[in-house]
Amino acid sequence: MKRKINIKLILIFALFAAALIVALLPSFKNVAQADSESPVDYIYDNGSMQIDVDENKVLHIKENLNIGFMRNQNYFERRVAGKTKSVKNVNGRAKKGRSFLAEITVIGAKIDGVESRCSVNRNGSNNYIRLDNESSFKKWDKENRAVYNIEIEYICDLSQDEDGKNALGFYFFEEVENAWFIYKDRLSELSVTVNMPKEFDGDGVSVISGSGNISEKSGLNVDGKTVKFSAEYKYIDKCRLTALLPDGYFVTQPRYFDIYWYFVGAVGALALAGAVITFIFRQRRPVAPAEIAPPILNTMQFSAHWHGIARRKDLCTLLLQWARKGCIRIKKDGKKDVIITKLKNLPEDSSLGEKGYFNALFEDGKVYSSRDIRGSAGRRRRHRIMYAAGKLIEEIGEPVTYARGVLGGRIAVMFLSLLAPIICFLYCIIIADDYPFMFACVFMAAIVSATFFGVYRLLNMLRVKRRAYSLVYGGVLFLATPVFVPAAILTLIMLNTQYMILYDYIYLLFISLVWIAVSLYVLPRSIAKRAEESQRLYGRMAGFKNFLRLVEVREIETMIDENPDYYLDVLPYCMIMGLSRKLDKKTEFLQAPDWAEGFDAKRFAASLFGTVRRSVVTRKRKTQD
Repeated sequence: MKRKINIKLILIFALFAAALIVALLPSFKNVAQADSESPVDYIYDNGSMQIDVDENKVLHIKENLNIGFMRNQNYFERRVAGKTKSVKNVNGRAKKGRSFLAEITVIGAKIDGVESRCSVNRNGSNNYIRLDNESSFKKWDKENRAVYNIEIEYICDLSQDEDGKNALGFYFFEEVENAWFIYKDRLSELSVTVNMPKEFDGDGVSVISGSGNISEKSGLNVDGKTVKFSAEYKYIDKCRLTALLPDGYFVTQPRYFDIYWYFVGAVGALALAGAVITFIFRQRRPVAPAEIAPPILNTMQFSAHWHGIARRKDLCTLLLQWARKGCIRIKKDGKKDVIITKLKNLPEDSSLGEKGYFNALFEDGKVYSSRDIRGSAGRRRRHRIMYAAGKLIEEIGEPVTYARGVLGGRIAVMFLSLLAPIICFLYCIIIADDYPFMFACVFMAAIVSATFFGVYRLLNMLRVKRRAYSLVYGGVLFLATPVFVPAAILTLIMLNTQYMILYDYIYLLFISLVWIAVSLYVLPRSIAKRAEESQRLYGRMAGFKNFLRLVEVREIETMIDENPDYYLDVLPYCMIMGLSRKLDKKTEFLQAPDWAEGFDAKRFAASLFGTVRRSVVTRKRKTQD
């Protein structure tokens, strides 16, 4: 079975890898073709750029470029950043803000003074302005020097830059594979003029290139509202003009993707449905008047009504009943071990499961020592005891603790929580514009889907078992928790590289993650409506807890004088309810029973329960290895 699961996982990841390769193959092919033809597309002679900026941070740009082509081709492409980082003025220093979209609108273009057909397309994080030449651009060489004058006029809308109300950050030329002329003993230059809408302090303006601050080399000059500089093309690659401005210099207004609110509404509907289910099956406070004794039930049935499920570690309370019947003696051996001595067999009226557990403890003799079952030597004996404990649990059975529909309510809330990231990742896939991000979204959706599959298999396995309440809850938590790790990684990626105000999906992701956490770790604990009989018994148990909390020591002394068995009657139930220490504080005047040796009389209940629970094997995780 394990081998089949491993094969399935390998096949799933292989399919994802193949899909990614197929998706990226066209890009690799295009890059390879471009590299094989020429490492450089264009070379530039002197050119100029004029940028007029308005108060909404909309840039009207006119470019006049002189270009030589390194191969014959019939089009020219000018790349302009379509997704860029904001720049903020933070105490006079430029600081990166969030990513946002830069929208490009082409007004017109000319090739050697003749109007040219042009278009703009967004591909990934860039906008490509394309000019088509009806004939063909001739290849440049040193003899004929075929140089073309290209004029482009376009609008670069940066009004979505919500963080950049007090700064301007603009890549005025961002090309990767470009060269420049060395002609008449000079390097080609680009002259840039920027006309700002209002006056400002010129000390906050700088020209930054990959090689550092080139403001001085570029002859940067600020005169009133105009910024001028000239940069050699060798510094032009990924070069940014940064202007730090007073607060409120720009008036920007982010726009949002309309469909975003539909997805937010879908996640909100899931949260509302989960809240309604939780309210219907919420745990109700019991009527709990003070009672001097808890309901006297089978200890495991008592455990089920108090904790919601019979805890196997409460089986150790059976030893108190055996000791009171004179069947065993318990001796403390060190801090964590016990020695249990068999005095006689259980009474004939004891159940088969109880006899089986008793016999498993003393199968190798009349003495059980928790030290002897440690390590590999005691493995077989441990397994026999655990098996006998399991049979005893099955024989005792479990009462109907929860009301009908509670398990279904818990499962429904958990499944609704896992739908939230599915909705979020679907939204991210819809707006994704690059393959790695889309693959990350698909990968996350696959993880969540695998979680669904695991939960479904778990429910199928447990649907006929009456102990499914805690197992389903624990199983779903175990399967769903790994969703948070890749989701957190994806959140970090979005914050650093992908987040754009237009799509605003980072908030949707945060909403989804918070909803998952609440509906997996908080709401199911509140879905605990008890059956009518269980609620009544739980009220009596809570009433005894209130009594023990309020009763004075002298009242306990009086009750024990009237009924000498009172202390030992309530002792196992106090242990199950976690009241051992509170009982010890009320009964410090008592001596330890004669069947218990080595236990501190002043903290007898807590010491007995803790030591015996650790030393008597009832489940695999509590072995003595």
